[in-house]
Amino acid sequence: MGDLVIERCLPSERATEILDLFRRAEHPESAKVFERAYKPRERAGLRSWVGFVNGKAVLHISVT
Repeated sequence: MGDLVIERCLPSERATEILDLFRRAEHPESAKVFERAYKPRERAGLRSWVGFVNGKAVLHISVT
């Protein structure tokens, strides 16, 4: 296993990686939540941290 690299970002900047992580975690409904909740809240200050191992997203944290 490689090193964990954590990157702070706007959720929209890493939408592909975040949605793929949700899909792999068997939470496909999260795509709808992302569109409905993450994007509007991003304008209000929502930020995310995405963790990568060998270039693959393995964690996601989001807070306002």
